[in-house]
Amino acid sequence: MNHAPQAWDLNPQLDIADVGCGVDLSTRDIASLIMGLYGKELPLLRMKAVDPFHYFFAVAEVFQAEADAMKTGTPKISVEYIHGLGKNTIFPDDSLDLYTIQVMKHELPDSATIAVVAEVFRVLRPGGVFAMLEAHPRGDGNREFTPRNRCS
Repeated sequence: MNHAPQAWDLNPQLDIADVGCGVDLSTRDIASLIMGLYGKELPLLRMKAVDPFHYFFAVAEVFQAEADAMKTGTPKISVEYIHGLGKNTIFPDDSLDLYTIQVMKHELPDSATIAVVAEVFRVLRPGGVFAMLEAHPRGDGNREFTPRNRCS
């Protein structure tokens, strides 16, 4: 995010999709990072969390309620949960400023990856950013990749 487009500074709102969000931890990390970058000049964040599994959304809503209950004086993060796949989202053309995929690519066959990237190009606004994070299968990060409570 250190390389966020300068055009974002002029935008009063940012539309962000976190595709393959799971239980929403990555979505909240993205929102927190952007909140940290902008401080009091924070644009309106319209976060959309997309996943094919409804169960994850039930867990995410519990995490959201716990996190919001702990916050005092800081903006709460509003997230819209959307049941769907990255290869055919419900987003209109040119509607997103940031489209993220985190630790999901390894789950996709090549044909689905190609479809997801085509969808990214359809839904990103001019100057939008596509960010994909994937762990190296033999990297040190996988040794530390354990579930943890990140609401605190």
